[in-house]
Formats: sequence, structure tokens, C-alpha cells
Amino acid sequence: MPVPQPEEYRLAQALLRESRRPVLYVGGGVQLAKATDTVRQFLSDNPMPSVSTLKGLVPSSVITHATWVCLACTALRQLT
Repeated sequence: MPVPQPEEYRLAQALLRESRRPVLYVGGGVQLAKATDTVRQFLSDNPMPSVSTLKGLVPSSVITHATWVCLACTALRQLT
């Protein structure tokens, strides 16, 4: 997996600062890319609401994190 370059990181920060209501949606690709620490640092540098599809990607101690979302559970609920 490619490592984000500093200019890409700064661009992401700038875009998020300009956003009216940013939310970071973190999925399993973060774990596959071994980028969990990078995402945690990004949230530390740029506090914003976040949600993840895998439990534990973002620590529960991050006050703006809305726990984890089970997409399969949501899909199953819609079928019943």
C-alpha cells in the first residue's frame, strides 16, 4: 500500500478545514493497509466526528468517535 505523502496529508487537512460538517468514515481498508496508527494520528491532529465499520479501528477514548457500524447488521435488519 502506498504511504501518503506530506503534501497529500496537508491537502486533506485543508479540505476538511473548509468542510462545513466533516465526518471521517473509516473502513477495513485502513486495517489492510496497516494504517490504523496513521488514522488515529490524523484524528488527533484534526478532531472531527468519525465512524468505523470495524470495531477497534478508532479507540473508544476518542470522544468524537461514534463507535462502529456493522454494515451486515444494517443490511440484515432491512431484510426482516
